[in-house]
Amino acid sequence: MIDFDLYDLLELFEREAIEYSRDQGFYMNSKTDVLGIELLLSMSIYSNSCRISLIHKEYEVTLVSLEIKNVSKVEKREEILLIHSENRSSPVTINFKPRFSIGQINLG
Repeated sequence: MIDFDLYDLLELFEREAIEYSRDQGFYMNSKTDVLGIELLLSMSIYSNSCRISLIHKEYEVTLVSLEIKNVSKVEKREEILLIHSENRSSPVTINFKPRFSIGQINLG
């Protein structure tokens, strides 16, 4: 099960989860920046997975879609969301300011 704090997510996304299923342990949050880019975070706490998507709302184009498996913890540090996976030595970082950016992605 993923370790996370709903209040930390509320602070980062500035809203409660837009969809929540207690039985399935599914959470989804989104936020749109000043450039019209939407960050969508979906978490399945029982299957230990997260999906991160960056979507250009005006053009309805997905810019990035990333699924992270074996997630152990999701945490907030200031304006950064850290997603820790058992498969990775360092967490995936999602910066919220000044614009959304995703860091620490190693392919392979």
